[in-house]
Amino acid sequence: SRSLFGLFIYTMGFVNLLVHGLGLAQVKSIRRMTCSVRMSEEKSEESLVQYARIEDAKKLLDRVSSEYEGGKMALMTRFGTSSAKVIADCFPEPANPIGIAICGSGDKGTVGFRAAEELSRMGYEMTVLDCDENPDFDEQMVRKAGLKYLDFVPGPIDAHFNFYIDAMVGTEYDNNELDQAYMSVIEKIANSERPTVSIDVPTGWHLTKGPKDEDLWRGLSLKPDLLISLGVPKVTARRFGGAFHYVVGNCLPVEVYLGDDTVACACEYFRIEAY
Repeated sequence: SRSLFGLFIYTMGFVNLLVHGLGLAQVKSIRRMTCSVRMSEEKSEESLVQYARIEDAKKLLDRVSSEYEGGKMALMTRFGTSSAKVIADCFPEPANPIGIAICGSGDKGTVGFRAAEELSRMGYEMTVLDCDENPDFDEQMVRKAGLKYLDFVPGPIDAHFNFYIDAMVGTEYDNNELDQAYMSVIEKIANSERPTVSIDVPTGWHLTKGPKDEDLWRGLSLKPDLLISLGVPKVTARRFGGAFHYVVGNCLPVEVYLGDDTVACACEYFRIEAY
């Protein structure tokens, strides 16, 4: 149909931008069945997976969201739905699945809310902590979606939840000190024994350098077990040392170029794996 043809033309144009504009398609191998991309453990400058600079990633996602059918909110919803599927794949539903999405006021917070909403549909008992009055949702919307709503951090936090979704501060972070409200949440999660999921850039990480070593040692920096990059992996992900790193989004490339070969990757999300 005409609409499908138009979508194909748009997608291929986006792939061209990804491959030639940002150079994000150099990978070692990809398994079609699992949509998995490998990278070196060292994540050095010569790493076979290339990471987008924050400013490039912002421009790219701004462009995609402006052209995405349904607009930016539809794209954030898509990111959230895909993130929920990744979380469910990495951490299968336990006997008593109770999680909390800790949401800030930016796009990352919106994605966290949508992820919690989708997880709730999958059978997870989800709570949304709105720690900065996100303009895209409110308490009424959260409760209508079948989720619990909080505007404070209950303590001890591990007694209430099985896992945490960090959806607080993302690429809008300016590398300055975070508000104390965020820091208190980060400290509680960083010292938790429960698994942590970070949406895009982990809250509090420097946008290019990642976490400060001294903060990691002092338990003042997040150490997520699962990192979910939105649209493209950002350069700060080089410092990620957790178990799982996925890239989600309906704007992912449908083709990954491996030298002279082209491999189909028309997937909703894919995993970047270390050897």
